[in-house]
Amino acid sequence: MALEQIDGQPHVVEGHGETYVNTAAAIEDAITMLRRIRDEDTTISKAIDRVRDESGRVSEEIAKATERYSVTGVALVDYADELQAAQLAADDAIESYAAAETSLAGAEQARDSAKSGDSDADLSGYDSQIAVYQQAKSDARAGWDAALQRKNTAADAAAAKINEIISDADINDSWWDDVKGFFSEALAWIGDALQAVLEFLAKVVVAIAAILAGVALLVAAVLAGPFVAVLLVVAGIGLITWVLTGGSNSFLETLFNTGDLGAAFTAGVLKTIDAMFPGIVDWLVATDLGTPEFQRHHEHPDFMRDLPMSSGDMLAALQQGNVDVDGQYGDVLSEFGLDGSNSSMITITEVVGPDGEVRYRVNIPSTQQWMPNGDGINDIGSDANAKFGTEQTQLEQAVIDAMQRAGIEPGDSVLLTGWSLGGITAANLAADSDFTSTYSVDGIVVSGSPIDDVNIDTSIPVLSFEHVGGNGSMSDPVPWLENPDGDYFGDDPNRTNIQVEPPSDAPFVPHSGDAYTKSVQDQGDTGGSQADVWSEQHLPDYFSDEESSDSYVYRRGDSEPAIN
Repeated sequence: MALEQIDGQPHVVEGHGETYVNTAAAIEDAITMLRRIRDEDTTISKAIDRVRDESGRVSEEIAKATERYSVTGVALVDYADELQAAQLAADDAIESYAAAETSLAGAEQARDSAKSGDSDADLSGYDSQIAVYQQAKSDARAGWDAALQRKNTAADAAAAKINEIISDADINDSWWDDVKGFFSEALAWIGDALQAVLEFLAKVVVAIAAILAGVALLVAAVLAGPFVAVLLVVAGIGLITWVLTGGSNSFLETLFNTGDLGAAFTAGVLKTIDAMFPGIVDWLVATDLGTPEFQRHHEHPDFMRDLPMSSGDMLAALQQGNVDVDGQYGDVLSEFGLDGSNSSMITITEVVGPDGEVRYRVNIPSTQQWMPNGDGINDIGSDANAKFGTEQTQLEQAVIDAMQRAGIEPGDSVLLTGWSLGGITAANLAADSDFTSTYSVDGIVVSGSPIDDVNIDTSIPVLSFEHVGGNGSMSDPVPWLENPDGDYFGDDPNRTNIQVEPPSDAPFVPHSGDAYTKSVQDQGDTGGSQADVWSEQHLPDYFSDEESSDSYVYRRGDSEPAIN
């Protein structure tokens, strides 16, 4: 029986552990602030005295939670190290076992052949070889068993440490007891159990800390001048509102999943806005319902390429194609009254790969119209529908229609690419079972797109680029705009997510198609990088020395949504 790899994701567990350690440090800072409120005695007021006393009491209660985060974080990090070591040892054992099994089969076959050829043949040499290979198999199996035991021992040790800190800590609130009971029932599933437990703890602690911080701001407002007082009161109300509307929960869920404070903050704000003004999102989604109206087809001149292309050149060609459809190739159809302000273009390129098979690249536009109910189908309403709606967007429908007009048949191979809204659309189509059962989606390449909440089948390779702060720019905020109520799939095995500093000439907010073109070029041209390896594996078949491209232009329709 073949040995199997030991399951587990050490990098994910380690990331959670580091998050809890950092959370413990943040709670320490909050405790310091609360104790300062407690110790401040220059203001005389019964109300202020009560707040001061309550701040002191709660700061001591929260202090008891700090150790839980710290101990749990260290336990998780230690477990991740042991899990990774166990997996490596198990992989070595699996390799040794397979080699010994192959050699054993060969030796047994050789012995049988010798015996059938001469019944009196001396088989002792064969028997010795067989014994060696059998022992090698046994040793490999023992090594695998030891690796599995190492993982289980580490899991039990981590569970014991966390259970002990929960049992021994002097916090008697019922929710601590609920946590303890839940955890004791789920020790066998350490990864899921730890995350569920600690997310629950985090929500409670952060909610308390946020409300207390709001109270602290109100106290500070009393001590400050009128102008500062108004600002602090507004800040305090905003913070408490953030908690009461579920913003803090979305913040924590995103932080646990991504480890990214920017993404977590954005998710919290989106949740709060949606809770306070639910009709706005629904209205924006509704503006995109309907069926797109086809306008014109434009055939581009055949394009000649020099092959082979570098990884950077292939990635840059894809992203430049996305930029070109945004600008409709310099408004190539302006004589017909069509341009990027009143219509949307999709380009499909037919290539013949080295194997002679015909494949298709599909370039999808980003948001170009920033008011809803525009003539184009890549406006703010399409953004809202793509992230928060339940119907296919008009842009998604247009992509399918353009593919059919281009002669792409069921079963044909396609590569979807886009940036910003174009990337969201590519991801949504790759997650649509009807679409993927019709066409063979060989991969998607996106930039600056929030797609970690899109459930793409793990058989479809995904390459995603994201600008993080540096070179005089902030981080691109758009990739953080996942649905705050959505799930997280960013760690799926088919995902390659590359975070890179924007180029030096990028705008301060580096959500720029041209900036991403430079970034993907640089990443692809870095030998051995993730972008280079991914591109060499998935892209060469999608470029040929002679290519033909066709563009299809659409406007927004007002009829009922098409049935998928």
